[in-house]
Amino acid sequence: MAEHTQRKPWPRLRARMTKVMPVAWASLMRAGRAIRPTWEWLQQADRRLDARLEPTRLRGEARLRQGWEWLWAMDERLEARFLPVQERAQNQLGEWWAWLWDLDHRVQAKLHPAGERLRRRWRKLLRAYPALDRAASRMETLFTHFAGILAATTRFAGARWPRGWRPSWPPHKPVDWVAAGALLLVLVAALPAGPQPLPRPAPVPVRRPLEVIGYFENGVGGIFVPSFPVLRQQQHLIDTVAPFWYSVDWEGKVVFPRQLPEVVSFARQNGMRLIPLVNNIVAPKADNARMIATPQARAKTVANLVSLVETQGYDGLNIYFPWLGPEARDNFTAFITDLGSELRGRNRLLAVSVYPREGSSAEVHGHFDYAALARAADYLILMAYDHHWEGSESGPTSPLPWVRENVISALQDVPADRLVLATGLFGYDWTVPARAGVTQYLPSKDATARARRLGVAVRRDDQSGQPFYRYRAGNLNHQVWYEDLESFDEKLALALEHGLRGIALWRLGFEEGRLWATIQQQLGRR
Repeated sequence: MAEHTQRKPWPRLRARMTKVMPVAWASLMRAGRAIRPTWEWLQQADRRLDARLEPTRLRGEARLRQGWEWLWAMDERLEARFLPVQERAQNQLGEWWAWLWDLDHRVQAKLHPAGERLRRRWRKLLRAYPALDRAASRMETLFTHFAGILAATTRFAGARWPRGWRPSWPPHKPVDWVAAGALLLVLVAALPAGPQPLPRPAPVPVRRPLEVIGYFENGVGGIFVPSFPVLRQQQHLIDTVAPFWYSVDWEGKVVFPRQLPEVVSFARQNGMRLIPLVNNIVAPKADNARMIATPQARAKTVANLVSLVETQGYDGLNIYFPWLGPEARDNFTAFITDLGSELRGRNRLLAVSVYPREGSSAEVHGHFDYAALARAADYLILMAYDHHWEGSESGPTSPLPWVRENVISALQDVPADRLVLATGLFGYDWTVPARAGVTQYLPSKDATARARRLGVAVRRDDQSGQPFYRYRAGNLNHQVWYEDLESFDEKLALALEHGLRGIALWRLGFEEGRLWATIQQQLGRR
């Protein structure tokens, strides 16, 4: 076998590098010497620019600092001047509200007994009316008989009465005695054999009306329209307004007030109860239950909420504290018990919004002790929506079987007259799959309008009873589920079927206009 030898390249490469390196190094040195004057000139130019611009920069910074100091001083002066005025105005308004509220209570206290007496007398009069009518008919008959007897007696006695003469009492003539005796005999004969009781009216079945609660938002633009126009138009169908105006921070303070005085005045003038919604979402998640974690924290939070009710003259509060976790169950129950006791002592109402138990995790509903909360509060509001939500895949938001199951489950611990069914007048526009895009929150009226604008067919899911439709935008498939008139009508019928206290609408301004005709027809209101 022939042996093949391979020459190593390293000696040859080393020889070439030995020849090339000096030449390359000399070229680099020449280039460096050529560039050096330019580099030095640039450095000098930079130093000259710095020297020229530094005073300008320092003057600008000094002027900016002076401007900020002037603005800060002006803000402090304005605050020092107007803060006392604002505090005085708030105190004065609070005193006025307290005075008006006290006056209203005094007027009601005086007028209520009189009204009750008038109603009792009117009912007695209505019960006595048939007997009075029969007595009047009987008296008319008696007078007819008396006239006939009197005429016959006169003919029998052969006496003639002068024109214009009337029998007198007591009788002093024979004819008067005869007429009086005949009348007495007729009256005695007409009297009943025994005392006749007043007839009782037929019993009328009493059905407690379903209370309608409308959640209210001021509106921030876009799809979140103001609720006030709907409240004005449908005030005759709304019993309670629950405006979302307040939050509680982790220290138990009432923050971010968004009260609209014109809404308060409108509700008072039209006889609607005003029970604001108070939540805890402004607190960081780690501190969501800090305002009720200890007896001292609970006492502070309760005192602040009671002060809010008394100062503003509200009819009560609606507490909505979500995402506390099962570990906060006892603290939340103690908080509601304390708050309910304080409000009840002031003749105010307390409502608690709770999540459904069936078909949801303990992290969502675990801090709601239905039975204990129903005893401590005036009523619970079952938020029967978001079965599918913006953080899940697409599906019905409030399927009827799920709602019915949760109503029946709640009625095991809550009396029907203390349970309100809340419906969400909204839906979601999901991408399919959901992770492919962003899920959009969509009011019911906008969901219907979008289907009409896209020209797509809206179908109804037989199992859930809710409408849905599909469409394609760009490269993404979309699916929309929402609450419409037909599915809402089924929830309303469910509340009537189980004799619940009422139904709550989240929220005013999200609904389709014909929804109010449905409420009017189902509840028989005008």
